Amino acid sequence: MVAVLIKNDRFKYLSEVVPPPERKEAYDSWKIEDSKTKADLILCIQPSELKLVKNCLTAKDIWEKLESTYQSKGTAIKANL
Repeated sequence: MVAVLIKNDRFKYLSEVVPPPERKEAYDSWKIEDSKTKADLILCIQPSELKLVKNCLTAKDIWEKLESTYQSKGTAIKANL
């Protein structure tokens, strides 16, 4: 997934490096790029995972939701392996 985002020059939309601008013209352009980033993320996840991200408004929201869902939680995760 990260490789796709880097290849498409979209990984920056998952961090604070590219926050939404305040000027309307700049915001409109940012929104288009953020939507493309969201699409890249959605295309990389399993259909069963779509319910996890259906209420996310930005690509960063999707990334953080996936990260919090699948991030290792320590010994509980290791015990299930």
